[in-house]
Amino acid sequence: MTWELSGGKGFGVGDYSDGTRIFHTDLYFDPIRRKAAELGLPVNIHVADPISFYHPLDEHNEQLASATRFNLQKALLTFDELIDRRNAMMARNRQTTFTCCHMGNLSHDLGRLGRNLDAHPNRYVDILARSCDLGRQPKTARAFFIQYQDRVLYGTDLSPGKDHYLSNIRLFETEDEYFTSPGTVRHWRSYGMNLPDAVLRKLYNENAKRIIPGL
Repeated sequence: MTWELSGGKGFGVGDYSDGTRIFHTDLYFDPIRRKAAELGLPVNIHVADPISFYHPLDEHNEQLASATRFNLQKALLTFDELIDRRNAMMARNRQTTFTCCHMGNLSHDLGRLGRNLDAHPNRYVDILARSCDLGRQPKTARAFFIQYQDRVLYGTDLSPGKDHYLSNIRLFETEDEYFTSPGTVRHWRSYGMNLPDAVLRKLYNENAKRIIPGL
């Protein structure tokens, strides 16, 4: 898998000769993406972060503790500008397969994410570090995973461990209620989605095998 440059949270990755900021969704990097398409390699791309990180740090911010730690209010691009630039980049590179990590940072709005997937058939998402958002909207998330079962991959950026995997099993495979997953927003509670076996097989490995060479 080809990995995109980091720095997709709104600050850019460097400067052009005229002093303007370089963002990894710019035309500048399209030759790399086109080469990935030629080689049949998917490109994993990280754009934006949870939307709360771009909101004011006040009593209305539902992820205040994390948003204080990862404050992105001073980013050069807004959350919506980042998403729009990513979408435009994928539209320019329709021969390239993209996996957008963290549910494309739209796990808070699965309707919008679904519309994005409809518009960009070359796009996939992975679930890493967004179980907290999925688990608090289990009915909507279950319907989303069934509808887009060929487009979602399992992933994690937490250290592998028994507790982490068991919490994911509870989320995806059971109807358990009101539990907390490691690495999630601590004051949110999750509810199981009880996904069908066929969807689970695609989520856990079949989709990845289809798009990542050599698995």
